[in-house]
Amino acid sequence: MFPLFFGLAIDWLMRQTNTDRGIDWFNGKLLEDLDFADDIALFEHDALPMGRRLENLKRTGEKIGLKTSSSETKVSEMSTTSGGQGE
Repeated sequence: MFPLFFGLAIDWLMRQTNTDRGIDWFNGKLLEDLDFADDIALFEHDALPMGRRLENLKRTGEKIGLKTSSSETKVSEMSTTSGGQGE
């Protein structure tokens, strides 16, 4: 029963913290996050909005007893350009 409640809490948390921002995905849709168990991957085009989303996620999660682990939080950047191949 616990996984069901945790899943509901994560779903609520992500609906509260997503801001219709993310990366272009398919048919004009945005990919904002991927969730699996207790891991969340957020997607953003710029570092500043990502920082705001992380802070919002942390504050909102604390309201329902969820904690964000700073030691397990990682930021990855990637370029959407072709890396010099035909540019």
